[in-house]
Amino acid sequence: ERTDENYGRSRHRSSKKRELMTKLTDSEIISRFKLKPKDNIVDIGGSMSQHQEIQIDTLVDIIRPEDAPYGPAPLKAKKFVSCDFTREKLPFKDKQFDFCLCTHTIEDLSNPFLLLEEMSRIAKRGYITTPSMGIDMVFSPIDYTDWLTGGRRVPGHGHHKWFVVKKGNKIEMIPKNYPLLYTGQFQFDKWTGEPEMQHYWEKQIDYQEIKD
Repeated sequence: ERTDENYGRSRHRSSKKRELMTKLTDSEIISRFKLKPKDNIVDIGGSMSQHQEIQIDTLVDIIRPEDAPYGPAPLKAKKFVSCDFTREKLPFKDKQFDFCLCTHTIEDLSNPFLLLEEMSRIAKRGYITTPSMGIDMVFSPIDYTDWLTGGRRVPGHGHHKWFVVKKGNKIEMIPKNYPLLYTGQFQFDKWTGEPEMQHYWEKQIDYQEIKD
């Protein structure tokens, strides 16, 4: 077992157990970041899991929530904009939005860097979450009833392309190297560290791509 020490916190050195971060609910996001009803809020990539309590002005994704393959649902945001943000710039003015939400999206993208730059451009501040690096290395059990994995054991989610690690006020983008993860060094079956990477930013997202 290992614990995640890559969240901008100092490594735990005492005998006391530190409190792990948990996924924030919508009400906790509203409270923590002092979101107001008048705020112009954009959600990037949220069609598969729409925010229920946050008043989203614009939802941006490749597919509409009504067409989502898992749990299609009516659009809750005021507006929907279709955009392939791995290739296209977001069709908004500079700093048009007061707040930008991007939850469990950038780890899926072949090219997340255009989106990171564009979120910095269109919003004054925002909040990004991804699975933690540790949780996304834990191997799935063999389950022949699961059409995604079947008889294969997969490290984390097999469609994820990046580990996202928080280092102070910066996030590091690390390629998810599957051949390396299948070696004997990475046969993790349990994780006791942080379940999520959570990153709040203002004005600009500070990130670094880590090369293999």
